[in-house]
Amino acid sequence: MADIDYPRFARLLARCEELANAQGADNNVVDVYRDILKPKADLFVASPCASG
Repeated sequence: MADIDYPRFARLLARCEELANAQGADNNVVDVYRDILKPKADLFVASPCASG
């Protein structure tokens, strides 16, 4: 199994946030990001793993 590229994953999460916060974003995208992904993404980004 390949290793996780943690800095790249952190950038991917940042891009997800940008898309969810974009003007005109679909309500379903916003809801899923806010309710499901964001709480977990915030924990990951705050962890030492996120910086590699």
